[in-house]
Amino acid sequence: MNLSDYQELSRRTKPDLKDKREEMLNCALGLAGECGELLDIFKKKIFHGHYAEPREFSGAVIDEMGDFTWYFVWFLDIIECSTGFCDRNQVDRSELGPSDQPVKLAIKLNLEVARAVAGWEIEAKFPHSVEARYVVMIWRYFCLLAYSLGFELSDIYAFNVAKLVDRYPEGFSKKASQRRRTVVTGQLGQ
Repeated sequence: MNLSDYQELSRRTKPDLKDKREEMLNCALGLAGECGELLDIFKKKIFHGHYAEPREFSGAVIDEMGDFTWYFVWFLDIIECSTGFCDRNQVDRSELGPSDQPVKLAIKLNLEVARAVAGWEIEAKFPHSVEARYVVMIWRYFCLLAYSLGFELSDIYAFNVAKLVDRYPEGFSKKASQRRRTVVTGQLGQ
């Protein structure tokens, strides 16, 4: 599964909001929130002794990275930016350097999201609504984080689609969101 396929499959779970301003606000809060949840997983692992089993840690991280991807592709829809733009700017696993530790990359991803959402112009279209460099940098750090943890992007997409189908079999609704079910983490990469 590639990013375009994922984007298409994820659209069935977008909420029906009244206007673009609400959509942008929802995406800004969602991207920032998912980054915060990623950082919280690292904090709990490093300082609180959580996620003793590597599979448990991987499952928690891939879950949040999938949620982040959901907001990211919705954001691309809002600003009318094709996933091809991300494909053209996707980093290769070989660009992962020895100093690219997962926790540092998660922090860098969080900082790029914060920079981007702080300057969004709600009404403009891409690339004027968001500087293209922010989209590139968010995508760069997302890819590097995935690679540093040994994940394939397609696994993140597939895991999230399975969760969304389970959680929202009829598409998104506020009622379904309030009674969410969580997919049990399966074997990654299968």
